[in-house]
Amino acid sequence: CQNARLIYSYNLALVYKKLNDKENYKKTIEIIKSTTPIKYVDYIDKSAIGLECFGKNYAIETINAGIKQYPKTKELYDAKLKIYTITSDQKGLETTEKKIKKLFK
Repeated sequence: CQNARLIYSYNLALVYKKLNDKENYKKTIEIIKSTTPIKYVDYIDKSAIGLECFGKNYAIETINAGIKQYPKTKELYDAKLKIYTITSDQKGLETTEKKIKKLFK
C-alpha cells in the first residue's frame, strides 16, 4: 500500500463494503489509516478518505500534517478549504483563505 495511491485502496474497501464483506472492509480501512503518506497527494487522498470514514478532525489533522511536510504546496490548502466547505466550517474556511492569500500572493 505504501507505493500505491491510497485512493485505490479505498476503492477496494468500497467494493468489500458493497459485497457486505465487513472484515476485509475494516482491514483495508485500517491499512489506509496506518499508512504514512509519502507525497503531498497522499495526504490529500488520506484526508478525503478520513473525512468520509473518521470525520472532520481526522481529515484536518491529516491535511495539517501534509502542510507541515509540504508548506508551499497550494493543493494541500485547497484540500483544507474543501474540507471546511463540506463541513460548513465558516471560521476554518476564512482562516485558511487568509493563509492562502498570504502565502500565495
